[in-house]
Order: sequence, then structure tokens, then C-alpha cells
Amino acid sequence: MKYELVELEQYIHDRLPPEILPVDEKLREKVAVHSHYLSLQVQRLRTIFKEDLAAMKDLERARIYVPVHALSILDICGQLANWFQAAKEKGQNQLMEFYSRIDRLLSDLLQILQKTLPAAFDTSLPIPFTIYNDHLPHIRQLIDGISDLKPLLDHHNQPVIDLVQTEITSIWASPREVTYHLLEYTTRLLTALSEIKDRTVPNYSHYLHTAVLIRLNYNSPKYIERCIFKLIEKMDEMNNLEKLITIDFYVDELSKIVPLKSDCLISDEHSALDQLKAWTFQEKKKLEKPLLATQQQKELEKLFLDLSVDELAALTYGAQKAGFTRKDDKLNLFRQIIAFIRTIGTDNIAIDSFANKTYKPKEAAKVSMRAKLRLLDDALR
Repeated sequence: MKYELVELEQYIHDRLPPEILPVDEKLREKVAVHSHYLSLQVQRLRTIFKEDLAAMKDLERARIYVPVHALSILDICGQLANWFQAAKEKGQNQLMEFYSRIDRLLSDLLQILQKTLPAAFDTSLPIPFTIYNDHLPHIRQLIDGISDLKPLLDHHNQPVIDLVQTEITSIWASPREVTYHLLEYTTRLLTALSEIKDRTVPNYSHYLHTAVLIRLNYNSPKYIERCIFKLIEKMDEMNNLEKLITIDFYVDELSKIVPLKSDCLISDEHSALDQLKAWTFQEKKKLEKPLLATQQQKELEKLFLDLSVDELAALTYGAQKAGFTRKDDKLNLFRQIIAFIRTIGTDNIAIDSFANKTYKPKEAAKVSMRAKLRLLDDALR
């Protein structure tokens, strides 16, 4: 789809073959009006960019200004054209609904361009990409508008919606595209996640990606809601310990970044954060094993993550045989077992203290950090 901006009108025309127009004459007249309006919008787009085509080519190569570079605009218009094509299979009433919604989307797109272009070529800005944050809510409105078309499309068109959302949200493809506040926030996130130490923890990249998305889109409650419930779906892939760590982490992070104000309501007067907290309370009730006291939990995690794989396997097996549960004073018990293991070493440690078995260090060499979390969770049963 490497189209020059001046070819936009022809591009859309090519994607709207005459046969998609309805047979009914009156309806055809209405469609003609909508088609004329679409043509006018295209002309306005061409006027806006008339003096900046050379700059737009540079932007297209750099792919820095996602909302304003020519390729993205053409992609969006191309998807609108695809929906025209899909409309012919939906019946005449829904066809008109498509036209009406597409008109609004084009209008939103025009607003984005009008708000963006004056600043797009302002070289006085420290980082050109910072303009993205200024019109982010308008872009989100466009994405929400596109997503609203989903009920009118069959499931085969979901990739179309995903494509547009991915194109506009793929702003962290390189360090050049990271604004100062995003860089600072990412650093803070990485610091917080470093408590888990190992980045092979399941869904690590999802934690970071979701949190950054939420940070960038705090003015769009619908988008935050989607991020939250996508995260909740991921919870099914985690064990109890991973769930609890994740829940606490996100409640804490969202408490810092989600504005609790009247225009951030989603439904039934509950904000995205309220919904997450409510879900957290319900989920924690379902988990039979309560969290350790905050301070003890941190100390326990530190002790646990500092263990070698050999010590881990010996500790886990020994702890299970010692028969402790989450109701016991786990921190002291762990300390005693760790001290015992480190005193006598793990090379030739005999687990006879706990059971009539001998521990084989080679078997522990395969234990990853991901397995460590699961082993600890098993040991705490």
C-alpha cells in the first residue's frame, strides 16, 4: 500500500466499485450524496497536505509521526473502503449505517490532521514525537469509532480492526519514538518488575506493554477497560502466586495513573480502576491461600529469588516434607531451612532430614525462574 498522498482519491475510487451501490433508485441517490461527501473530504485532505508532500515523504520513511504520515492515513482510508465493500452483503439499511459512520470517521480523521499538522513541522520541539500526546484523545476517538463498527461486521473482519489499532498504537518501535515521560515511566516499570528479577516470568512483556498502553491512554476509559480485561484473561494462564503478584502490581500502578473523575466512567458509575479493584477483591476471595503480610512477603521473595537452583530444589522438597502451610510462620521456617541447606551444602546434601531420599543436583539444573515461582507456589500449599 505504498501510495503517494496525491493518489488518495484514485485509491479510494478503485476500492469502491460501482456494483456495491444499491439497486433502489432513491437509496442510490442517498449513496451518491455520501460518495460526493467522501470525495470532498478527500479534496480537503489533499489541500491540507498540498504544501507538505516532500515533508510527508520524509515522515513516511522515518515512520515517526504515526497519526500524520501518509501511509497511516491511506491505511485508514483503505479500511474504510473495505467496509464499503463489506456493506453490500449486509443489506440496504446497514449499508446506509455504514455510510453514516464512515462520514463521522472521516470527520474525526480530518480533526486529527488539523490539530496535528501545525505542530508536526515545528522544529523547536525537543522531540518531534511529543506532539502525539497532544492529540492522543482524538486518535482514540477514531479507534473507538472504528471499533464501534465491529457489530456490523462478521468475525472475519476483526483482523481489519486489529490492523488499524496496531498501526496507530505501534509507537514504541524504536527509542527515537519514546517521549520523555514514557521513557521515565518505562524505567519505573522496569524497576518495579525487577523485584521479580527474571524477565522470563510468564507474560512479562505483556505486563510492560499493557501498563505503557494504559499510561498513554489514561484519557480513554474504554481503552483502559479493554487493557484491564485483556489482562484479566491472561490471569487464567498464571498460577496463584503469579496472579497475586500481578493483581497487586496493577492495582498499585493504576492507582497512580488512572484519573478518578466523572469523565472517566465506563458503566454503572464505576471507573476502570474501580472495576479492577472490585475484580481483585473477588479474585482474592477465590484464592484459598491469602497473601503473606506485605513486609514478610518481600523478605520471603528476596530469600527465595537469591537461591541457586540446587538450593531451590532442596528447599522446596524439604519445605513440603516439613509439612508447613500458608498459615504457619513461613518466613522463619524458610530461613531455618535455607540456613540448614547452606550450612551443609547442596553438592552432597542428604534429604534424609526430611525424607528417605537423596537429592540429585543435576535434576535441578533445568529449573528456570518460571519454575521457581511454580515450585514455591506448590510448596506453600
